[in-house]
Amino acid sequence: MKRIMIMLLACGCILSACSMSGDKEAEHKDKPEKKVTQKQPTEKDASKINLHPEIFAKKAKNKTISEAEMKRDIQQYLNADHDLTKISEHYQDAMYSEKGLSKEEANHIKQAGKLTDKNDNNFADYINQNKLPKGYDRNTHKISRYITTSNQYLRDMEEKIDTVMENSKDGKVSIKEIGDIGSDSDVVNGKQQKQIEDWLDEKGIQTRAFTK
Repeated sequence: MKRIMIMLLACGCILSACSMSGDKEAEHKDKPEKKVTQKQPTEKDASKINLHPEIFAKKAKNKTISEAEMKRDIQQYLNADHDLTKISEHYQDAMYSEKGLSKEEANHIKQAGKLTDKNDNNFADYINQNKLPKGYDRNTHKISRYITTSNQYLRDMEEKIDTVMENSKDGKVSIKEIGDIGSDSDVVNGKQQKQIEDWLDEKGIQTRAFTK
């Protein structure tokens, strides 16, 4: 879902540009095309989203981590990341619509970004400051780099939302105002994600990450 989310954001501006070109062509048609509307998040939908998921918060140092504990740690880190990503995904429709995001919705995304930073930083510190079990060092660090890099879009979005909200007259935020948000395709791509998923399966680590 991380990779899909980033691709959607990156394509947002391209779709906006294409729609402008399409509007000019539509003027020459006899029948106007039916406008496709997106489903907007409802209060009922919002109630299903956990806006305050439990993030990875271990502060242990100079400790030898057992394999069983490491599996639980990876699971907690990835599950928290998944839940935080869901918050942003939940408000995608509103951000891409004419309605835009309300201040409250924008703040939910900003808060998710802050929690994501803490989750990433805490886990990175943990695996750097402790001795990991045999066979876990390389792939655990790979997971950390992959997730942290893929989360860069949240940090970029948070900064752009701040700027847009300061200049917004109606208190709304749309994808046109936020603009393009890129990603590091060398670290975050389908091949890298597949390698991580295969390793998690090999180790029997079940998480909500990378699921639809």
